[in-house]
Amino acid sequence: MELMKGVTKSICEAANSGVITWDCQYDQETMLLPYILFVAGDNPMHTEEFSHSGLKSNFFCRTCKVGGTQAQKKTDEGYNNIFKCGAARTPQETRNEILQQVDTSLKSGGTKKVKSAGTNSGIRDSTSASIVQQLLALGKQLQRHKAGKPALPESEVRQQLEQELETLLRGSTLDNHINPLLGMPAVDIHQDTPTEILHTVVLGVVKYFWGQTVWLLDKSYLLTTFQTRLESISKDGLNSV
Repeated sequence: MELMKGVTKSICEAANSGVITWDCQYDQETMLLPYILFVAGDNPMHTEEFSHSGLKSNFFCRTCKVGGTQAQKKTDEGYNNIFKCGAARTPQETRNEILQQVDTSLKSGGTKKVKSAGTNSGIRDSTSASIVQQLLALGKQLQRHKAGKPALPESEVRQQLEQELETLLRGSTLDNHINPLLGMPAVDIHQDTPTEILHTVVLGVVKYFWGQTVWLLDKSYLLTTFQTRLESISKDGLNSV
């Protein structure tokens, strides 16, 4: 994601001003207006591009809000709802959640609250993570009780954390330190990222299903029978030599 800010800035500038080039077919000057059609990547990369917290969160889908707490998903209704589409995620809602998590890191008990927010919302921004972690570490240090000294009041702790946040921002706004794809015009990062089929399906569900099937057949001494029956299947229509 460290390169994405520069990429989005370059594309936005080119889209606003246009790129002048020469059209060889029509023999005339042409202006190109680039835009992002989709953002490619494997599942871990897409997780970062979405500012998503991954499959272990309560709301595990990076496209919609399907999911719920562990207790809810163990009920009949909750389990059935896993296989239905939830409300679509939007870049604005994701951005607001990230800003809320940064604000939460300024509060007492911020570490637990930020972790809970990421789990319950399915949102965790890797771009602003370093800022959040530094604020949480400083917050723990300020709230630590020292022998012979009274604990700092919460208002003073927050004031010092806000000053630290200003220092970390280095004169820029917080928007410049979160996922740049969330504020990019004409891009819905939750929708404009096609699923990477190879690892998700072929090397995911299919591979593990096939591996478990072979293990069961071998354990039951039926693997030879399976091989014989597999060889007897007609290969007409297959691209085989």
